[in-house]
Amino acid sequence: MTRTQSWIVAVSALTIATLLTAILAGWFYLGPTLAARYLAYDFDLIAASGTIGDSFGPLNALFAAFGFLAVMVTLIIQGFSIRNQQKEIGRAQADLHRQRFESSFFQLLDLMRQVRAEIVYTTTTKTKNGRLVGGRALKGAYEDAKHLLIRETPIDRKLSKTEIAKLYKGHIHIRSEDGLGPYFRLIYTILRRIHQDSVLTEEEKVQYGNLLRGQLGSPEVALLVLNGLTKDSRDLSEYLNRFRIPRYLPDSSVRRSVKEFYTPTAFEPRGD
Repeated sequence: MTRTQSWIVAVSALTIATLLTAILAGWFYLGPTLAARYLAYDFDLIAASGTIGDSFGPLNALFAAFGFLAVMVTLIIQGFSIRNQQKEIGRAQADLHRQRFESSFFQLLDLMRQVRAEIVYTTTTKTKNGRLVGGRALKGAYEDAKHLLIRETPIDRKLSKTEIAKLYKGHIHIRSEDGLGPYFRLIYTILRRIHQDSVLTEEEKVQYGNLLRGQLGSPEVALLVLNGLTKDSRDLSEYLNRFRIPRYLPDSSVRRSVKEFYTPTAFEPRGD
């Protein structure tokens, strides 16, 4: 029971007790006087006793009123108690949801690292064997993307969103579609789950977004931002804006090419 409810109970009980005491004291004080007054008259004793009995009518009404008041106070207190119980249940359910979300979140991060380790990419630059795996595959794809954008960007204008997406899909993503595809879809799933969760606070969502960003290196951020421009990525770009992933793009041809296709705030520090 909260302090407010305790005050309500105390005040109500004190009020009822005070009124009942006053009424009973008055009745006991005036009772003999009334009895002597009515019985002193020269008429039938039964009739006089009936008159005295009738005087209890108002007292009965008062007791009935106080009884009703007591019932109302009890119902109000029970209402407070039920609401508090519901709040406690709601908080317990929210805490349980947070625990489950945290557990599934870190499981997805583990799965993300496993998928990343299995990515294979055949680079077009001069590297040993030209076949890269894991983090080196992502770095190789990023280097190819930088050179590709530099080579294909016209002198007199910037590439459009559609042109960048087509270059990325036709020259980078296609070289590791079986690896980059599942990897980016997994990142998309994590971001979407954080964004759509109805229990997490905004601060908690930002913290989870930061944890995910901490798992991404600069090459991954660059490829992820390029992938966000393609039609197949659905609303990935919205989540990248939401969690300010483009902010971690290194200063390169990729950043210069895609900057106008993401919101300005996506490149700004959040202060978190």
